[in-house]
Amino acid sequence: MSVFLRFDHWMRRTALPLWLGAGIEREGPFRGRFHERLGFDGVPDVRANRRTRVQARQLFVACTAAARQAHPEARDLASACLDQMIARHHAGAGRWLFSTDAQGRPAGAGPDLYDHAFVLFALGHGARVLGRADAMALAHQTQSYLDQAMASASGGWHESLPPALPRRQNPHMHLLEAYLALMAASAEGPDAPEHWRSLAARVIALMNTRLFDAGHGVLREFFEDDWRPRPPPEGDIIEPGHHFEWVWLLHQARAAGLDVDGAIAERLYDSALRHGCDDQGRVLDAINPACKVTDRGRRLWGQCEAVKAHLVRGQGDRAERTLAALMDSHLDTDVPGLWCDHFYEDGSCRDGFVPASSLYHLVMMWDEIGKAGQ
Repeated sequence: MSVFLRFDHWMRRTALPLWLGAGIEREGPFRGRFHERLGFDGVPDVRANRRTRVQARQLFVACTAAARQAHPEARDLASACLDQMIARHHAGAGRWLFSTDAQGRPAGAGPDLYDHAFVLFALGHGARVLGRADAMALAHQTQSYLDQAMASASGGWHESLPPALPRRQNPHMHLLEAYLALMAASAEGPDAPEHWRSLAARVIALMNTRLFDAGHGVLREFFEDDWRPRPPPEGDIIEPGHHFEWVWLLHQARAAGLDVDGAIAERLYDSALRHGCDDQGRVLDAINPACKVTDRGRRLWGQCEAVKAHLVRGQGDRAERTLAALMDSHLDTDVPGLWCDHFYEDGSCRDGFVPASSLYHLVMMWDEIGKAGQ
């Protein structure tokens, strides 16, 4: 059995049944609300706060499972999750809470761009897969809030309110992902995609002019208010996993008809491949601008993004190798369907629980594997 088929079986037979079973509240006033994390015994932590970003990511998971007919209740649970997210996490007028507590009360920090990016992403999938017109209306309302309250005169959007340093590329990357999802949803419905296309183009322009460091051939993570790179130590953090993630996103943007600088994607891929992976093809946590490894830990999400990037670049052998290493390490747990999210350099697991947030990366990879015909 190929490693791609092994992973498909793992997803369909263990991961989705577990996370759409024990991982979600299935009855009562919070039906459709996902748990933030499970223990390594598969039991949910019912006391943990529910972050908006996790609800949004899990909504995407359920929508994808429904679209691929991989779980009999996925569509119903996705719709219930969307209802819960709107009822519990929307603060009104397009602003979304950071989190709620176990009783559904607002908790945590103020408005966060990363959360809003994932809300937009989830609303795009809810509109396209579930046919929910209210999801698209909320997406427009959410974007209006970002433009009115969080737009930065230096470009992009402030990552939080009140604005705080450092500026970060990561929320902007996920905004591009969201705009591509909303373009796809708009193309299949009455809502025109041009609005989302123009926003996606703005993020790509920011990538070309500010986020990508042409001198070093790397993606910067942290910035000053005017998008100058932060000084060390923050400014020296380069994450190879995000290189791979941008390679995949730029490929999707080009496929959607956007103007993309292929040379940037080429340099990002080359840098991550040559300097950000170990001799087994596993993605390491961090290098510096000079492309020297500074953290040999391994996060699950980085492996998923590498597999996606390898596939869109026609590197099936590399994708297979990285996926095999992922399955034999991160996904090798006593309870099937769980994972170790983060390894130390010595191969020991850093985690005391299994974060729900990582399932989004696994499902994105699973979907890309399916599209690649693997």
